[in-house]
Amino acid sequence: MKKRYRYSLIIVIILLVLTTSIGSTYSLWSFRYEQDWGSNIVAAPSCFEITIDSYEDLSLYNTYPMSDAEGILTQPYLASVTNNCSVDMPFKMVIEESTNDFSDGDIRVNLAGDYTVATSDLSDYYDSELGYVIVSDTIDYGETATFTLRMWVKNGTYGSSTTSDGTVITGTNITDKSFNGTVKFIAASNF
Repeated sequence: MKKRYRYSLIIVIILLVLTTSIGSTYSLWSFRYEQDWGSNIVAAPSCFEITIDSYEDLSLYNTYPMSDAEGILTQPYLASVTNNCSVDMPFKMVIEESTNDFSDGDIRVNLAGDYTVATSDLSDYYDSELGYVIVSDTIDYGETATFTLRMWVKNGTYGSSTTSDGTVITGTNITDKSFNGTVKFIAASNF
């Protein structure tokens, strides 16, 4: 009986050590880095470096609908990611909305830089768990990637108006609608 008790105790201890090891390994390799309303929140090992060059909110406020050609000329949201870890690292670039008064399909998005997303509706990237997943990829060891994100209200939304240079466009000034969000980079070895 003592032998059986001893084996049971050893198995329980091994399982406890194994569970603790898996939990601590997961916490070391699963991390999140995000820009949060102008301040950077860092919760990542030093080997995965993220630089956010745009410290303003990602927002659409007091804007008007515009064509895609005009939209890709708007002020971009800039960021870069450098993987100094010893392994290739999966990551996601996510837009998490805090306010969105627009309908699905009203907001257009374009991403240029090392990871390019063709101009399309923001709603095409919706993920119920994370928000809008713009990029889901892997960054190689030693690689630096740049991101130039632009957002605007789609032309043809809400009637018609005239731009500052006198061009008539489809859509009106949308003073009662806004979009505010946060760009987040999520990196983890378990995607």
